[in-house]
Amino acid sequence: AIGLLEAGLTLRRAAWIDLAAQRLGRVVGASIDSQGVMNEGAIFYQRYWYARAALARDRLRASGRAVPAAFARVDRMPSLLAHATLPDATYETIGDTNRGSALRIPGTIAEYAATRGRSGPVPTSRFATFSRGYALGRSGWGLARPYTDETFYSVRFGPPAATVHGHADGSAVTLYGYGSRLLVDPGYYTVSAGAWRTFFRGRTAHNVV
Repeated sequence: AIGLLEAGLTLRRAAWIDLAAQRLGRVVGASIDSQGVMNEGAIFYQRYWYARAALARDRLRASGRAVPAAFARVDRMPSLLAHATLPDATYETIGDTNRGSALRIPGTIAEYAATRGRSGPVPTSRFATFSRGYALGRSGWGLARPYTDETFYSVRFGPPAATVHGHADGSAVTLYGYGSRLLVDPGYYTVSAGAWRTFFRGRTAHNVV
C-alpha cells in the first residue's frame, strides 16, 4: 500500500493515492488495537509496524489526503515498546524478536526507555498490561537508582497470536536483574519451517507456568 501511494504521488494518479489511503486505513485498523498493540505477538514487529505506519502517515500528509482515523492508534504504539524495553535499552525478545537496541521515538516514553532516561518524558507507571497478552513491570525508571540497576519482568497471557510471528508463550515469564537477562525468552531463531522453528515457537522453549 505504501508502494502504491508512492507510485500515485510520482505519477500523479489521484485514484491510486485514494486507493492506497483506503488500504492503509483498513490494514492499520485491522492490525493495531485500541491500545496501540499489534496482532503479531512479537515486540520486534511492534517496532517494525510503528516505523512503517509512521512513514505511511507522513506520506499521506504529503499527498494532501486526510489521514484515516485508524492512524490515531499508531500514536499509542510507543507505550508497549517503552514498557517492553529492558534496563539495558534492548527489547525483551518476546515472539520473533531479536536482541537489538530499542527504537528512540522522540517525545514519547519510548524515547526515555531507549536512552536509559537521558531524554524524553518519564513514564508515569512501573507496570502496564495490554489486552493482547502483555503484562510488563519493573522496579523503577532510574529515578531512585542507576537506570541499568533496575529489574524487569514480563508475563504473557492469553491464546497464541494468530500470526506467523507469535509463539505458544501463554503464561511465559522473563526476568532481568543485576545487569543481565536471568529468565530468557527464546525470541527469533528462524522462520523456515522445520524442527528448530517448531521448538523455538513451542512451550518447551519458554519459561511457562
